[in-house]
Amino acid sequence: MTYSRFKFLPLHVKDHLPGARPYRLLKFVDMRDQRNLHLWGPSGSGHDDGTKLHHLADNWCLLSGPNYTLERNMAKAPYPNPGHPVLFVPGHWGEYKQARSLGAHGTQWTRAAHPRGYQQEISKRLVNGTINARGDEGIGNFVYDVFTVDFDGDGAALHGSRLVRQANFVARSIMTIAEACQASSITIVAHSVGGIVARAVPILHPETRPYMKDIITLATPHVSLPYAFDSSVDDFYHLLNAKPDEGANDEGKLEHLIVSISGGLRDELIPSQVCEIEDGLALLASSVTPPSTNNREGVQLSLGMDHKAISWCHNVLSVVRQIIYTAATISARSDTTLLEDRMRLISDAIGYNPETDFAGVAKEEYKSLSKAYGILNSTALQVAMPYRLREFVVLYFLTAVTYLVLSAFENIVLAPSNYDLLTACASFVAFPLLMAFAFAACFGTGMEWETLPSVTLLSYAASTLYLAILYGLAPVALPIFRRIGPKSSYAPLHVCSICAVAAFLAMVGFRASKGEEVIFNQSTGAASLLWAMALSIMALAAALPAAASLHGTVAALVLPTFPFAVAGKMIYALTLSGVGGQRDEALFVEFEERAVDGGRGGWPSFIRDHLMRCVVCTCLPLLASLVSMWRWGAERERRGKMSPKPKAS
Repeated sequence: MTYSRFKFLPLHVKDHLPGARPYRLLKFVDMRDQRNLHLWGPSGSGHDDGTKLHHLADNWCLLSGPNYTLERNMAKAPYPNPGHPVLFVPGHWGEYKQARSLGAHGTQWTRAAHPRGYQQEISKRLVNGTINARGDEGIGNFVYDVFTVDFDGDGAALHGSRLVRQANFVARSIMTIAEACQASSITIVAHSVGGIVARAVPILHPETRPYMKDIITLATPHVSLPYAFDSSVDDFYHLLNAKPDEGANDEGKLEHLIVSISGGLRDELIPSQVCEIEDGLALLASSVTPPSTNNREGVQLSLGMDHKAISWCHNVLSVVRQIIYTAATISARSDTTLLEDRMRLISDAIGYNPETDFAGVAKEEYKSLSKAYGILNSTALQVAMPYRLREFVVLYFLTAVTYLVLSAFENIVLAPSNYDLLTACASFVAFPLLMAFAFAACFGTGMEWETLPSVTLLSYAASTLYLAILYGLAPVALPIFRRIGPKSSYAPLHVCSICAVAAFLAMVGFRASKGEEVIFNQSTGAASLLWAMALSIMALAAALPAAASLHGTVAALVLPTFPFAVAGKMIYALTLSGVGGQRDEALFVEFEERAVDGGRGGWPSFIRDHLMRCVVCTCLPLLASLVSMWRWGAERERRGKMSPKPKAS
């Protein structure tokens, strides 16, 4: 953890139109740094409380007199000594204040215990320019200025549209900084999903490529996002990881060097195996943090950094500062340095062998963890990690589908009785183990056999949850839903009508809660339709008649898994009733046309729409199946009531 007397100054971003969320660009300043005194005033002056929006004319990049004209009416910086520009990009639900430690390393005020003389010496050298962006006499004389984007706590991993609009704002921020600082290169430091956003910027916005020489990512999932469920996020990854021969518009993808630092075993959200980057440098945080022997076997083991701490860990940020310094000096010497040369120079600077097998090192860490804490404890630790949620949901879905098929075979083909609990418990012993082997072989990420014990445990947990819902919760909850639901033969129509009204009210109410005008057009209609169908599916699945065959198994399959499939799209749909949301939609449509719609050229135009694809290809077939089951079950109940009861002998 580093220390700073920080302040963040909001900056005006050129050519940016606000979307559904209010994004901002800010500059980090330390209140002991007199270079920025003209922006916020001396301590206690009340000149700026952090809300004033600074424009180019305020000279927030500290340009000297010869670098600006009087026609621009630019303010004079008392100490014009700009540092090398660094832009920090936070991740999913991240905060701009995560950049404060990175900023502290930029000025070298990193500890609360710095002697007063040291602080005064740094301040003096920043003012007289002996510490500057060139760092002519070594890294001790190098300063970088940190800018950060504020995504208002936006959850980028929920839907691809959020990744696209964040990439658009980062691109506008880069162009603003490049103009204000007259910079030839800007180093990007990104945390978590912010690294994916940063990688997309030069692809989606080619005008930024001359300024983006190096990207440093902290705990960024470059291979795939473990906790993302929406297909649009996969489309975003497809664009990033497409090979040069997989489509047009690939020029310039590898003009920048990517250095990926993984959190390691302690990272609870991003596993190390998805942080490896092709044609870049990948290293583990454990390689720059001291090992610990606090385990029963006395094994030297460094667990790395947890997901948020990696953005303020002193050991990690010391390496990041070295990378920034090396990258900045390389860019200052030549703008044409080859990617391979930059990789070699940066590797030498941080003492890293670029030929190191990243995946092999990660596997060895898993083995060391098992040796240090035992297989049972290490497996329990891995299973408890939140990044296993997607695996758990997939295993639950496969389990539910398999039991549904077996139940249908038992119910329809062999006998008219339900699939009984005894048979389910008997198959529970071997089935999850087989499911774990199949999952590891088909859906593994390169470490499937090292993580097989934890996958097996997840498989048993998924089967346990399914049986608990099917034989514990469903018999109690489903009769309640059926009792309060409509009883007529037109019940599905009534349910769908109620859900349609609820969907419309949700769209209008969400926008009204933000004090914005509701826009009614085709996009709003598609969004309302998706909400109506999703709510109808959940309601019908919960209230299937008892006489409907397999009603419990269907509810146990649909109710827990369907929300994961449509949650991202439903959140995206909520934003489409406002002006900002429809601006974001325009960016997302442009992204889809470039990234994925090339393979859908023969599809009808209305199905090419992101939400309508979900409605037509997912919601409509599922809703039709549930309606058919409802009507069939209702008919069976009606016939059962009409048939005469046998007389007692």
